[in-house]
Amino acid sequence: MFARAFVFSGFFVQVLPEYNWIKTNFKDLSPGNVGSEYHLRREAPSLLLGVGYGNRMIGNTNFFTVLMIDAGTNTNSPYIDTYGAKLPVLRAGFDFYLRPKRK
Repeated sequence: MFARAFVFSGFFVQVLPEYNWIKTNFKDLSPGNVGSEYHLRREAPSLLLGVGYGNRMIGNTNFFTVLMIDAGTNTNSPYIDTYGAKLPVLRAGFDFYLRPKRK
């Protein structure tokens, strides 16, 4: 679920909450540790805030582009690198309507 508000003609602001997680099990096959099992679980909430551009024409297809940044500080976030720097997220896509505009 996300929120997008058009503030000017074609320009919008967007808020996208996310919850990322990974659960991994692996075995150590190095000499002396063969068969040792390890379990890893990491979780990270993220709040992506951004600005973008797209045409908003109801009943037609359109294209959008948005540049976002994670407003959170969780070190496990996929949008924060190992040095703690925020990584920009660039997303683009198409919107299309399954029901054509009535005439």
